[in-house]
Amino acid sequence: MKNSFSKRHGGSLFQGLLMFVMTVVFAGVLSTDATAQSSFTATGGGQAANISAVRAIQLQPQGQYVIPAVAIERLKTAMAEYKNAMEQHVPGTPAYDNAFRMYKYYMGIMEMLEVGKGTPESIQLGLSAVYSDQELKNSVFAQKAVEDRNVAIALLKV
Repeated sequence: MKNSFSKRHGGSLFQGLLMFVMTVVFAGVLSTDATAQSSFTATGGGQAANISAVRAIQLQPQGQYVIPAVAIERLKTAMAEYKNAMEQHVPGTPAYDNAFRMYKYYMGIMEMLEVGKGTPESIQLGLSAVYSDQELKNSVFAQKAVEDRNVAIALLKV
């Protein structure tokens, strides 16, 4: 898998900094509370509600987002970081799977933006690149989808 992505050339300082950033990102995603059967506070702009993950994932994100051109640039940058993380990890490990899932999700968001959808709508529709409709009805998958969506919301908000 290492040969399928372009290699970055740079000093060990850059690689060290990039690995630190990715570790912080992964630690934040992996340290979330995994109580999928319970309710939680869903964020998405302006108002929070104590609702189930299955219901929360059906709600389109609210708030002010960057314009599609800026969103695409931010997504490309984040996707490059996820590609690098995939190069650094063995397929099948949690770190690799997380990077691969987020890469696919961001690709789905970018595809929606490129066909003319708005940023909030693209965040929502991009989930279909990773999760099936059936999976989103399952509270465990829905909880993970909400977490992924919240990471995308933070990336693409003004």
